[in-house]
Amino acid sequence: MPHGLPQALPDMVVGDMMRRWPQTVPVLLRHRMSCPGCLMAPFMTVAEAAEEHGVEPEVLIRDLAAAIEPAEQRVAEQGVSA
Repeated sequence: MPHGLPQALPDMVVGDMMRRWPQTVPVLLRHRMSCPGCLMAPFMTVAEAAEEHGVEPEVLIRDLAAAIEPAEQRVAEQGVSA
């Protein structure tokens, strides 16, 4: 995983995150977050969405990072951008 990604996730816009890493969508749904399809997804950060849905940000960030890591690892191995 790129160094600093978990630290960057709280400030990342949810819509951007879902577009870049579609594998994060099931993570959001498991946390009962309605971000996929939400009109606010293009505007809210991951931290703001967690707060809005009553989800512990640290737990959400950990789970999102775990979903992103395999894709980022493949990108690094193949030399392709995600």
